[in-house]
Parts: sequence; structure tokens; C-alpha cells
Amino acid sequence: TEAGERVALNYRDGVHLIELAPVTNADDVSRVVLGRLGMRESNLLENPQRASHRNVLTQLADALRDKQTLLLFDNCEHLIEPVARLVELLLANSPGLRVIATSREPLAIFGEALHPVPPLSQPSADASPADALESHAVQLFADRAASVRPGFAVDDSTIASVVEICRRLDGLPLAIELAAARLRTLSVGHIAERLSDRFRLLNVGSRTAMPRHQTLRAVVEWSWDLLTDDERRVAERLAVFPAGVTRDSCAAVCPDLRLDPNDPDDVLDLLGALADKSLLQQVRTGDKPRYRMLETIREYGIERLDERGERLRVQAWHSAYFLALAQEADPHLRSFEQLVWLERLNTEHDNLLAALRYAIEAGDADAAVRLAAALTWYWVLLGSHAEAATWSKQALGVPGETDDEARAVTIAAYGINVAISGEFDTAESLIPGLLELAERLDARSGNPVIAVIRPGVAMAAGQEDTAIAEITALLDHPDRWTRAMLRAFRSAVYENCGDFERMRDDREAALAEFREIGDRWGMATTLSELVIVWQVDPRRLTDAIAACEDALRLSRELGANGDISQLLVRLADLHLRSGNRRTAEANLIEADTVVARFGSVESVAMVRAGWIGWHYAGGGMAEARRLAELTIAEADQISSGFPHLRSVLRANAALVATAQNDAAAARAWLWEAFPIAMSTNDQPIIARVGVAAAGYLVRFGAPSLAVELLAAGAVLRGVEDATDLGIAAVTDAARAELGDEAYQAAYAKGGALNKDAALAMLEQTLEKL
Repeated sequence: TEAGERVALNYRDGVHLIELAPVTNADDVSRVVLGRLGMRESNLLENPQRASHRNVLTQLADALRDKQTLLLFDNCEHLIEPVARLVELLLANSPGLRVIATSREPLAIFGEALHPVPPLSQPSADASPADALESHAVQLFADRAASVRPGFAVDDSTIASVVEICRRLDGLPLAIELAAARLRTLSVGHIAERLSDRFRLLNVGSRTAMPRHQTLRAVVEWSWDLLTDDERRVAERLAVFPAGVTRDSCAAVCPDLRLDPNDPDDVLDLLGALADKSLLQQVRTGDKPRYRMLETIREYGIERLDERGERLRVQAWHSAYFLALAQEADPHLRSFEQLVWLERLNTEHDNLLAALRYAIEAGDADAAVRLAAALTWYWVLLGSHAEAATWSKQALGVPGETDDEARAVTIAAYGINVAISGEFDTAESLIPGLLELAERLDARSGNPVIAVIRPGVAMAAGQEDTAIAEITALLDHPDRWTRAMLRAFRSAVYENCGDFERMRDDREAALAEFREIGDRWGMATTLSELVIVWQVDPRRLTDAIAACEDALRLSRELGANGDISQLLVRLADLHLRSGNRRTAEANLIEADTVVARFGSVESVAMVRAGWIGWHYAGGGMAEARRLAELTIAEADQISSGFPHLRSVLRANAALVATAQNDAAAARAWLWEAFPIAMSTNDQPIIARVGVAAAGYLVRFGAPSLAVELLAAGAVLRGVEDATDLGIAAVTDAARAELGDEAYQAAYAKGGALNKDAALAMLEQTLEKL
């Protein structure tokens, strides 16, 4: 090749490949080099027994002394010491000599420059065929696959399996070649499915290759056999770490080995040795060294642990270490140190879940429940509701005695997360057991979740007065963060009740507390709720936008993707209210991008609701209606949950149908929206249905009643919303029909109602539509 020709020109005396894989005797290394250079160890007439090893070294040194030569030593790892001694001697005596050595570990001689060769680049999990073929791993697989199955192509029918194969084989060239070779007898889909037993699957290679290159197991065993006994024992135990290992976590699973926990260099030396021998890869995570083991090596290590009968014991040590880490992290996740600890837990995410799985599989109920409880707030910060629900359920399902507080926290977390996904019956079934535990616990000590159990249950049961009383009684809690959270919780109860003034006061007080504590989640949550307070006043729209942008910034710092999409939709609504439709569009486009990667059914529906409002504001009723009908149908097929969102979607659909003069469709949506809104026991949501009903009335001949209904909605919310576009449209239409005097009279009539009367009026009006 052109590159090869350039190399040859740089070394006028030649480039020589020294293949050491077949060599087993250390004394033969120098003789192999001598032979490759075309030299004899002795003269023809000389007695071979007189030719000593020292003579061979002398011959080599003399032969290379004035030469410009490149020696390529390939596969040095099993002869690392003799190769290192020879290369160091030759380089010291030959200024024009250069050496390249391939090995699983360095030669460790003066002047050596290391060039680690990583696995082949891999495609992303969702790569398209074109994008996947940009990765070297897929290129290699495609090339070898075509050679054994002519016509094979990476296309839409094969891409998913090819990507899975290349990623699960860690981009290891030999493993990928062996997998491609199986296409002689298996489909690419079958190969991907059988990779869970990769050593059995990849057991046939080229008959002409060296024995250690013929199967994947042989490759790994070759490296394994080159380790010392201590290195092998440690490597086996590191196989239980799916997300890498640090000095501390390594020591935690090796308490019985010859490792001194008070001498960190002892552990680091072994980790470094395993990295030098390519059994571990060093990864950069901050200022502390961290190592990861390729999945193929991990699988082999697990097999060896099983052979020793040590797997369960090592996994128990692993679980204990990560339980302690999660418990240590938990309070820091509610402080100024939140991001530091969140990043640390994110780095250990797969190890934490593995620790939880190990505890569950071992039947250690107490460890499983304690770890699930310790991870509860971490899952809250991530917005990982499905993950939290799944693991909490599994931990609670392990029979055995558990700590009461940890069990209460885990049950509460499970209930909240299944309720968020719409499984209200499951959540309700947990309440008796949760209350029984809460009776035995002191709400003023321990985990902050304990303080909100009783008021949370009361609120879920529609007992707002009880919830408020429970929270108020706990506002002397000794923990400042818990007090801030209780105020934020009480503000939500006040919002549901339509008590606007108390809601605002609690939210502003909670925000001040969270700011002093440094909790970004608390600040983002209360800021996003204060948006609802400030957006109703045209004079404070700018404040509302700033608060929403601040909440968005904090959520991005936390990586809370579900919250990010919701805040972008809210920000788009604020910009629509202020007349900036172009910026609102940009917000919604960004929200689309977020939910395309991370979105749940609910978050996708919320973004669609934002687009419905955007099209409605711009007069695009046909597209608004199409999106409304599509989103309602999709949400209803998945679950009967999300009543707040499902009610709002129907109210919006009614507004759009009204604008299209489709009275029948508008009535149908209103009749569906109202009972769903009532099930939420959330008065602002019910008032939203009232706005849509008022729009219907003003369009189809009852403007006075429409205005009364608008005023009744303000009673339910506890405040007039002077920036809402739907309310503005109904108001303008009613004023045009009635004139100012009649409009004011009708509004005064509706505004004079109390909450019960306002609710009754809305119900009666809808019945008569």
C-alpha cells in the first residue's frame, strides 16, 4: 500500500515482522529475530553447541548497530519479560532502530510510548443503516457477513440485529468476525438472540487460524491464563460490576484476598495491572481512576466465579457496598451538593440496579427494601417513574423482615409512581398497609417521605381539609428541607381547592426555603408552580416567563427530561399569552425533540396539547382538531389514567370544534370532559371545562349564560385569568354580542356564586347543552 511504501522509505534497511505467537520458550525470542533478519546463529563449520545465547544477542546488536530498521514484534504478552529485555538492549545499541510491539500489556521500558487500541467504534442503539455503517464495527461485520452469505446487506430488515450484535460484542474484531461466520447456518436475528450464551455461539472459527484465535472462549482464556493468581481472583470478582469499578468498590468485593484496605495503592496496582493486560479499560470520570470490563470478559469472569462457588458471596459484598453508597448519597441529593452526588449515582446507575437485583435474587428482603428506599429520591430527580415502580415492586415482593421506615418509603414511592402512570387501583390498594406503617413511625424524624404519607393519603382521598391540617401540624419539623417540601405540598392542595392566595403564599415561601438549601429540584418545582400564579396577571407575564426559563435551566442541570418537555410546553403557552407566537413555536419544536428521545405517552400528549393551543391561537383549526382527536385516541388506548390531561385535551377539542361551528362534536367533547375533570377533584381543571362550555354557549346563542360561566370558572380557580387565550376569545365574542353593560352584569352574577354554587351551575349547564 501507499502507506506501507512510505514506511519502507523511512527505514532503508528494512521492516521486519517478528511473529511471536507460536513461540513458547523465552530463550527462543532472540533466535526468532535473528532468523527473521536472515542471519544464522552459527557458522556452518562451527559446532552448534558452542553458540551461546549471549552470542545471539551479540550478533543481533552488531547486525543492527548502524541500521535504520523497524522491527514489528507481534503478540508479546506471553513473553513480555524476555521481549522487554531484548528490545531494551537492541535500542540502547542501535540509534537507527525503531520497534513497534503489540501486546496486551506494555513492555515497561525507558522511552516506550503507549498507543492503546480500543474496540472498534460502535453504532448508537437506534442508528439507521446509513449511520450504523459509519461505525467500524458494523463495517467489519458487513464485510465478513457478505463473504459467507453473498448479498447480505445492512438495511432496514437487518439493522436492529446487526447493531445489537456489534454493541453486545463490545466492538471486539475477532468476536464480530466469529459472529459473522455463523451466518453460514443462522440468520442475523438468530445470532443476536443467542448472544446471551456468546461463548457457545462463537465456538467455530477459521481452521487455519492459531488455536487461540479460533473461538471467542479461546481468546479470553489465552488472556486469562497470562494473569497471576491474585489478578485472576480480582478479575473474576470485578465481573459483577456492570458499570465499572473504582478502587473503593474493588476493595469492597475483595475483603478476603491479600488486599490491604488501608493501602489504596495495593488495590490500584492490581487494577492497573489488569488494565495493562487489557482485561480492564480505564475510563475518565472526574479526577478518580475508574475501570470497566468489556461484557465478553465479564461473562467469562462470571462463569469462573460460578465454578468457584463464589458468585453469591461476591454479589452480596457488591450489594452491601452500593447500599451504603445510596444511603450516604440520599441526604446530599437535597442540598447544594445535589449535582455532585447525582453525577456520582448516574455513573454508578447500572451498578446500583445490579446491587438491587442481587439482593432480590438472593432473597435478602431487608437489603432490597433499604436500597430501593435509598434510591427513591434519586429516581424522583431523574423522573424515572417506570424504573422506580418496577424495582420498588420487586423489592417489596421479597419475603422476609424489613426495616419499617425503609418499607414505608418504598411503598409510598411505588404507589406514587404507579399512580403517575395511571394505575390508580394499584396505588389505592397500598394505602392500608402504608398507613399501618406510618402509625408506627415518627413523622418528625427519619426520611422526609414519612412526613408526607398521611397528608398524601388524605389528599388522594379528596380530604383536602384533613391534608391541610396534617401538613400544618408538621411545619415545625426539625428538617428544613422537609418543611419546604410540606409547604410546596400544601400549596398544591390549596390550588386544587381554588384557594389562590394561600397557594401563592406557600409557593413563594417554599421557593425561598429551597433556594437557601440549594435544592435545584425544589427550586425548579416551585418556580414552575409559581408560573401558574403569575401568568394570570398581564403585569407579571414577564416574571412568569423568567421563572419558567429558570425552572427549565435547573431541570436541564438535573437532566430531568420529562420535566424539560413539560416546561417547554408551559413556556410556549406563556409566549402565546404574550403574543410571541414564533418563540412559542421554537419551544414546541424543542419539546418535540425531547419527547422523541425520552418521552412517555403522557409527555407526548402534553406536547401535542401545546401544539393544539398553538394552532388554535393562529386560527389553524383543522390541524388543531386533527391533533386533538389523535392525541385523545392514543391516550385512551394506553390507559384510563392521566385524568387531568385527558380532561384538558377534551376541553381543548371542544373549543376547536366550537370555532369550526361543529356544535355536535363540541357537545360530545364537553360531556366527556366534565366527569373526567370531576374525578380529579381539581377545581382549576374543572374550571377549564367551564371555559370550553362558555365558548360553546357564546357561539351557539347564549352569550349571557356564557359570561356567567366564565365568572363561575374564576370562582373555582380562585382568581381571574386575564391572559388565557381561550378566555380572551370567549370574552371578546360575548362583549360583541352583549355590549359592556350587559357583559358586566352577567359577569357580576356569576362571580357572586360560592364554589359549590359555581360547580352546580356548570353541571346544570352542561346537562342542558
